[in-house]
Amino acid sequence: MQATQSDYIAPTEWRWVLLLGSLLMLVALLPFAVVELQRPSQEVYFIGVIHDIPDAVGSVSAMRQSAQGALLPQPLYTPEPLPGILTDGLYVILGRLAALAGLDVMAVFHVARALSGLLMVHAIYLLAAVIWQRVVIRRTFSVIATLGGGLGWLFGGTLSGAPLLDTTLSPLFPFHVSLMNVHLPLAMTCLCLLASAGITALRPGSTEHPDVSNYGLRLLLFSLSLMLIDPPSLLPFAIAFAIVLGFHGLSSRLTFQRDALILLWFGVPALPLVGYLLAVWGQNPLAFALWLRDSGGPLSSYLGLMVSLGVPLILAAPGLWRVARHLEANDSALMLFWLVLMLAFGYGMPILGNAFWLGMMIPIAYFATRGVQEFWLVRVRNPVMRLRIALIVLPVLTLSHVLALLSPLAGTQPYYLDRGYAEALSWIERVSHDSVIMASPQVSLWIPALTGQRVMYATPDKTLNPIAKLGVVRAFYFTSDTAFCERILAGEFTSGGAYRVRYVVFGPRERALGAGACLEGLTPAFSAYEVRVYRHR
Repeated sequence: MQATQSDYIAPTEWRWVLLLGSLLMLVALLPFAVVELQRPSQEVYFIGVIHDIPDAVGSVSAMRQSAQGALLPQPLYTPEPLPGILTDGLYVILGRLAALAGLDVMAVFHVARALSGLLMVHAIYLLAAVIWQRVVIRRTFSVIATLGGGLGWLFGGTLSGAPLLDTTLSPLFPFHVSLMNVHLPLAMTCLCLLASAGITALRPGSTEHPDVSNYGLRLLLFSLSLMLIDPPSLLPFAIAFAIVLGFHGLSSRLTFQRDALILLWFGVPALPLVGYLLAVWGQNPLAFALWLRDSGGPLSSYLGLMVSLGVPLILAAPGLWRVARHLEANDSALMLFWLVLMLAFGYGMPILGNAFWLGMMIPIAYFATRGVQEFWLVRVRNPVMRLRIALIVLPVLTLSHVLALLSPLAGTQPYYLDRGYAEALSWIERVSHDSVIMASPQVSLWIPALTGQRVMYATPDKTLNPIAKLGVVRAFYFTSDTAFCERILAGEFTSGGAYRVRYVVFGPRERALGAGACLEGLTPAFSAYEVRVYRHR
């Protein structure tokens, strides 16, 4: 479709977007340089993940299985064999590409993460171009959306003992998701492109019917893509878009048929995937329970959320008030309903936590940009004063992101692995297939990503019945009851589904749990430095 005047983006604008995205990705590399420089000795390895380690290694484990030939990677952080689902399709593709090119899976993961982050920044600017014509307003929106953070740094990152979302990694903020994995930045990209297509369809006076040559193709492709990549984030936007389309269609009989057709282009392609997921989860309730546990993230109190949104929310307040008072079926209504529904689903379905909040900064940045344009700048007309305020506000916007970026470097160092463990896991990856590995939780965190094998317990969010499984791991290394050891290895402590432990790792971190009397009846299979691997029959 020929771009309208408001859609047109000049080459100089794209260069600015590329510069902004590249700077963000370079900043994201800073902790990796620090970790490598602070490596205690040459006897330890930096595994390659710093931020949101459980989620990142889960994604890498799917890539590892794909590189080994799996079509639908299974959840590996619980010993029970569970079916894979299509929502891991992105990592299947990346794993196959790594295998075909002969590249390291972890390296491909980080390259894809950086590229998806760049794509997300470009999609945010494209959304701005659909809404506004003036370049300065487009850039204001993009800066607030990508760099906007809260005031959590004023409270030391916590409020009433609970961590604030802007100083920990959260899907609310585009910069945060660019640090976490590959699929969330791509989901943000899809949301921005869906919003741009929806706003194009809702423009006053627009009579163009959806088809493959205009916004219809974007609605079809990106609703389908988002359903594959991150289903929860689609729900609030889909309902908001349907509500606004309903108001728009009812306001004029001339547009009702067109709006109904738009809704069909948007919703129908995703229905087969909805049916597929419901069928898979209906037949495998344990897989559904694990997906629920893994998909959710921490919520925040109402006050904590307002603090986490900080300056962008303050800037957005006048814009929110004006839109709420004069609601029309246009881009403002879409953004308002989208924001309200994200909040409603997040607090109404706490089992999924903040999974519905992906992209919340987009409507917040929209209203903040409107507030700056229509309220704040009207009250500050002096150009010098405007510049001074901007120089103060910009650092305040980004301070919480600095904490989120660097905070993993201040605590314990789970991203290092002793050489003995690295060599032991490399051996397991070469000789074993579809095995369950027993190791300490700290080592088990890396086993699926480095070997493609299942573990007994590594992290509560990815394990069925995690409290019991953690107790089983600790008991195995501590107990001297050989009969109890055999019950553990035989998989009697299962949440459903048969399994047997094939290999047991015993090194310094396992010795911290106990003497390992259960190892007496096992066969030594590999040793490197202080680490031993035993085979169970």
